[in-house]
Amino acid sequence: MLWVQDELSFDRFHENSENIYRVLTRARYTDKERSNPGTSLTQPLSMVLTESFPRKYFRNNNPKDQTVQFMGQNFMIRGIIKDIPKNSHIQFDLLCSTIGEPSVQNYDNDWVSDLYYTYVLLRKDSEAADLNHKIT
Repeated sequence: MLWVQDELSFDRFHENSENIYRVLTRARYTDKERSNPGTSLTQPLSMVLTESFPRKYFRNNNPKDQTVQFMGQNFMIRGIIKDIPKNSHIQFDLLCSTIGEPSVQNYDNDWVSDLYYTYVLLRKDSEAADLNHKIT
């Protein structure tokens, strides 16, 4: 019974979770604590870290606005977000902006890519079945 409760709790911590649906095909997480969700990843080579991650590498120093080398590029740390709950299917320590990255630019409007998860937030007066019918 505990396993079932744990499984059913996944991704229910999101505000409006009852109206968020993952788009499944055949083929973006922010927190207002120490980052600006509207701008933290809007610049090329920007990065956001979870709270636990910098403790391993920056000790007690605040890494915000520091530059770090990652995957051969210099990234600016634009924000720190709360750790991701264990009952989230998306687990990460950092997020990087893909703006200006030529290898992913063709995915901006691609709902069938396996590179990203795609989610939709339905209006309260919408039905998931109606949307499913429209996009299939």
